[in-house]
Amino acid sequence: GTDSGDWSDERKKRFPYERKAGGVMGKLIHCLRYDLREGTVKMWPLYVLEAVFVAIIAVNELIPMKMQGFLPNVSELSVKVFEGFEKYEYVEGGKVFQIPMKYLLFTLLAGIFTVYYPRREWRLRGNMYLSRYRSKNLWWLSKCLWCAIQSFCVYLVAYAAIFAVAACMGTGGFAIREEFLPFLKAPLLISDDVLIMCYIWILGYVTLLALSQFLVLCQMCLSPVAGYVVYIAVITASAYYVKWFMMGNNFMLLRTAVFRQDGIELIFGIVFCGILWGIEVLAGNIIIRKKDVLG
Repeated sequence: GTDSGDWSDERKKRFPYERKAGGVMGKLIHCLRYDLREGTVKMWPLYVLEAVFVAIIAVNELIPMKMQGFLPNVSELSVKVFEGFEKYEYVEGGKVFQIPMKYLLFTLLAGIFTVYYPRREWRLRGNMYLSRYRSKNLWWLSKCLWCAIQSFCVYLVAYAAIFAVAACMGTGGFAIREEFLPFLKAPLLISDDVLIMCYIWILGYVTLLALSQFLVLCQMCLSPVAGYVVYIAVITASAYYVKWFMMGNNFMLLRTAVFRQDGIELIFGIVFCGILWGIEVLAGNIIIRKKDVLG
């Protein structure tokens, strides 16, 4: 359809940019609404699976504390769920390195949310979209915004699951108490509760956003499988090496400045992941503009 009927010839002459801007924004909103419906709402079984999985992890962390007479609140339980593990130091004849399942499974599950949808939409709906809106840029921008919202929803569901467990089996409040400290694997180097939560939720979200956008980018230039294989490689390698460019470390508090003098700093991690996300968005835009809709 067209919206030209709402515009008189005189108004078209006087406000040409207003009509163009309104049309572009309307098309973007329409495309984003479709993406949220098809790529987020219809993926509710995955969100349920994530909520159950995170709740199981939270309960598993809560029970030992409860058995010793301590009831954690949502902040303390969040620290335990995303505590991760310390840097692996190889010692000949020492213990064999094992990747904790809660780290591996959460990160791999978080990546599944964006691993296939954009590629599927390009093949199934790309031709119709371009014939109607005549813009690959809008299609790509919508997918980038959808990726950001999708990553936010993943962390929102995780927080809701931890909050529910703390409310049902733990206690209320948000402050990290001194009685909780003995249950940690290492002493805290940061005493600011809000800052610690920023490491968990904000740094974690921005890291997931950068990795998810990478998955979306790989789908458009390679394939969903290739993108997810690289994603798995980054997550697995991060378990072995504490490097600033190994973004999987950002998901583990024990690898950050919360517990380590040389750990990943909050601002640095956010800026690095933000820049990487911007590069991925720009690279994807270039690829999409050159890509055949039938490819």
